[in-house]
Amino acid sequence: MNWLNKSIDFAQIKLVFIKEMLEGIRDYRSLLPMIVFSIFIGPLFTIGVPIIAAGQVQHELNEHFVVAFASPPGPVAGYLKGHKEFLVVPLGELSKEQALSEKKVDAVISVPGDFSDLLSTDAKAQIPTLAIYYDGKYARAASCAARLRAVLEYYKEYVVNERSKLANIALIRPETVYPFVVSSTNKMFAASPFVQSMLVLILVFQAFMGVIYPSLDAITGERERGTLEALLSTPVRRSHLFIGKLAAITVSSFAVVMSTLAGFYLSQFIQIKYFSFLPATLASQLDSPLAVQLPLPCVLLVSLMMLPLCLSMAASAMALATFARTVQQAQAYMLPLMLITTIPLSVMALGEVHIDGPCAFVPFLNSIVAMDDALSGRIAPLYMFIAAFVSAVFAVTLCAVVAPVVDREDILFGIEESPSRRFIEQNFGKELFFLCSTVFLLMFYLSQILVLKHHLLGMALTQLLVILLPGLFLALFWLKLPSRAVLRLHMPKGGILTLVGALMLAPLSVLLAGLLATIFTKLVPGSAALSKLMEEYMGLNTQPLWLLLLVLGVMPAICEELLFRGVILSLMPKRFSTMRRVLTVGGMFGAFHMSLLRFLPTGLLGCVLTFLAIRTSSVFPCMLLHAGHNMLSVFIAVQLKEKIGGGELAIGVVTGLAGLAIMIFAIRSAERTEVAKT
Repeated sequence: MNWLNKSIDFAQIKLVFIKEMLEGIRDYRSLLPMIVFSIFIGPLFTIGVPIIAAGQVQHELNEHFVVAFASPPGPVAGYLKGHKEFLVVPLGELSKEQALSEKKVDAVISVPGDFSDLLSTDAKAQIPTLAIYYDGKYARAASCAARLRAVLEYYKEYVVNERSKLANIALIRPETVYPFVVSSTNKMFAASPFVQSMLVLILVFQAFMGVIYPSLDAITGERERGTLEALLSTPVRRSHLFIGKLAAITVSSFAVVMSTLAGFYLSQFIQIKYFSFLPATLASQLDSPLAVQLPLPCVLLVSLMMLPLCLSMAASAMALATFARTVQQAQAYMLPLMLITTIPLSVMALGEVHIDGPCAFVPFLNSIVAMDDALSGRIAPLYMFIAAFVSAVFAVTLCAVVAPVVDREDILFGIEESPSRRFIEQNFGKELFFLCSTVFLLMFYLSQILVLKHHLLGMALTQLLVILLPGLFLALFWLKLPSRAVLRLHMPKGGILTLVGALMLAPLSVLLAGLLATIFTKLVPGSAALSKLMEEYMGLNTQPLWLLLLVLGVMPAICEELLFRGVILSLMPKRFSTMRRVLTVGGMFGAFHMSLLRFLPTGLLGCVLTFLAIRTSSVFPCMLLHAGHNMLSVFIAVQLKEKIGGGELAIGVVTGLAGLAIMIFAIRSAERTEVAKT
């Protein structure tokens, strides 16, 4: 069905939308409780947390810690008795270990014997050290030890002052330093820190929860109830059926988000009343960290940024649920979507991330960052507009890609088509889109976290979890395609000679990539510093050479080739010409490395590898060329420090050209042999 050539009938869409909304409203056990519960999330946090905190503070104010001395206390006991939070008791016949283990006391202080003479002896003598003993298994004991240390720090300052007077030393106290805020946030456009710390996370989670039930019921629920056939037989076109159901799911998710926002907005007025009933000292301690302030402009801006997020989640959830045969299976499919939606939140936890930068152009992350900036009062109108526009375009594009799934009879009715037939027809456009989107999102979010935290180990985990696993899961377990065919695990045309020629071609590819990188470094300022930073993260100067060759050379050659020249190339539509396949897969390979500096060299290498995979019908030559390219690059960077003489250049060029000639000879000989046999 060509969706673009069909006019849109808004009456049909409205009919489907109303039907879906009425069914959701009638099922009072699902959607309505979610919306009603969402209203109470705000008061639950903004009132419940201060109530718990007030009880904790009141308990700490009334709490007494039992303290004993393991030796004559001297003046320290008198000092502690002035603090009502400590109750000093004698240790008796018990040792300090027995008293602590039997919880007779919370802490034991050991005072040196000469401590009482500190103020009367030589002022130049060393001040003895007080020791605090407590049982680390109990939180109360640890809290007591911390409070004791803080109190005794003041006593130490008192002792220092008195001994300074004995030594006739005048201590000049520095003047108090007053901080001045140069650029403060406008309270009319900024939420309080308590709201900033949790609201974005809660809204994203609520948006996800709002799409689960309606998306499960949209297709899978209809199929289980036996109403899907009757629904598809109505005069409503399938495109309008999809749009109506998608609109209902989006509205349901957005309603949950808005009810959550409304709860937080109204709770700020309720919290003011609650604080007015507390004692003044207690209210002052709670007001600063737990005060709720959520201005109306923040509510409007956050709701605007959440709308494309809800639409994107609705389209993704509906597509995933459509592929499931049962509601239970669809629920399991929602787990990857939930993980993908939470990854940008973990990126926010890495440090200061703001919208005025490249993240304005990254779907999903830009909306989350824009909401966080809006709540913090950092308003960047241009970048926020760009973020909203990019998010809206991404959401609409995602819907357009997902929409034709309702034309697939095998998916709608759970018809199992033979893997060989699907592979012959190569009708995997939607699956290919989801695979590429998933890999690129994981590369942008998860891979960066792994590399920043674990460096070389993170790169190894990236190859296995981000690159290899999604492609194998889709091709072998989801689509159940023949592994040797889809991964191109065949002996190449030309046999051993082709493999040898591919490996010999590596020096020439390294020289060309280095030349392009050098030109780019001179044209783009700051790229050299970026290259040095990448070397530090890869551990080129700290890790052993064999480990670098394994992680940076062998693993990418296997994992990336199985994904790009294996799964992705095999799932490309039949209508694509050879040149289009080469440019598409090569360009994706270049963009996949997430580096402007490396895009052109890796993109060209990807085109060569893709062309080699098509001509040889095998992934093994690509693996050898890729491994040789990476391992030689690592060896040059580590051993030669990127200093290559004229002799090495000549050897590389000659070896590469010889390898190219061997490959051409081997492939053409094999093709002539095949023609002769036919």
